[in-house]
Amino acid sequence: MGEHVDTNDSGFGRASNEYDSFSSEGSGASEELYVKADIPWRGTDPQPSARPAAKVTPLSTRRGARQAEDDLHADGDRPIEDIIIGSSPQARALREEVLSYAQNAAPVLIVGETGVGKELVAKELHRWSDRRDAPFVAVNAGAIPESLAPSELFGHRKGAFTGAYADQIGAIAAADRGVLFLDEIGDMPLDIQAQVLRVLDDGLVTKVGSRTPTAVDFRLVTATNVDLRRGVEEGRFRRDLFHRIEVLVIRVAPLRERGDDVIEIGEAIIKSLPEKTLRTAIITPKAADRLKAYRFPGNVRELRNVLTRAAVRAFGGKILPEHISFSEAQSGAAENEVGYDLTKAQDLMTRFLVMKALLKTDGNVTRAAKLTGRGRSTIQELKKQLGGEHIASEFETVCAQMRALMSE
Repeated sequence: MGEHVDTNDSGFGRASNEYDSFSSEGSGASEELYVKADIPWRGTDPQPSARPAAKVTPLSTRRGARQAEDDLHADGDRPIEDIIIGSSPQARALREEVLSYAQNAAPVLIVGETGVGKELVAKELHRWSDRRDAPFVAVNAGAIPESLAPSELFGHRKGAFTGAYADQIGAIAAADRGVLFLDEIGDMPLDIQAQVLRVLDDGLVTKVGSRTPTAVDFRLVTATNVDLRRGVEEGRFRRDLFHRIEVLVIRVAPLRERGDDVIEIGEAIIKSLPEKTLRTAIITPKAADRLKAYRFPGNVRELRNVLTRAAVRAFGGKILPEHISFSEAQSGAAENEVGYDLTKAQDLMTRFLVMKALLKTDGNVTRAAKLTGRGRSTIQELKKQLGGEHIASEFETVCAQMRALMSE
């Protein structure tokens, strides 16, 4: 198989010529252990006696699924440093959390912006756990139409509804003995949240059109790029489900907080490009400075696009600053521009003063609340929104915006 690196969507990974998927041993047949279901898919009920893990339809035949090369990362005995790349404190802490949490059976909630690598973190949790030889089933919880969600998650019996021509296994049953990854869980409809909660409470799943529940054993890993606490307060997310999934929490830092990691990840991206003539491209020091100065609102997904363009423009040679262009630079600048907008100016001033107070008090929320005259819960929530323990790196950006506002 060709070289592969899981960086176009997930954010980390080095080139590899190992495997594109796992195969189970002892069943006499190759079984796909990684399943991608960004939009509804159809599986086939396995023969219970013929599997150490749930057998499902190969990725190449799944409706709407990405190519396996985009979804799977190589396994083997590759060290975690080759998958979650970076020398920053954030990258080191992330690797430590993954290795620690992988040995636990409790649910994990992965939070982070779009494109930071939440799914890859979920895969690493699976790879380093004692469930690594069982399925990893990934479902984009926000992409399944509400009317189809029960069938796709829980499965259905033949004749359960119009078009149900055969029994179908659901994503939850497919993850039996393995890991179920519910991506974008914050976008899951409330009715489906209630049904998922019942499965978590009872450990039983019932197909649509059936009255016979089936016991399932899976580890739940969820991910979101939205504030679930706010979703609970606004009635968009069930409080009981939130407390079930927020047991172990992993925060994946955005690329702008990770310093030189952008270059390390960028070099891995270049080595993974499909065209061999582009893999020889080198990021020059000045080009590296330009990359590190950019905020990358699209995170590693955007970094991959930027470096692919740059490598093409450099004909696989030295990448210079003029080879680098940011498609979102203008839109990002417009978004951050305050101008004469009072609402944006007030928001900027609030962020500036809260950050300043938190830095002055070494992150002490109670003391910062006294300094600003705001309630402790308000400051706590703002602290999370403003970068948590990484406020210092964000503060420089806010200061630059304040200077720009004062000079206008």
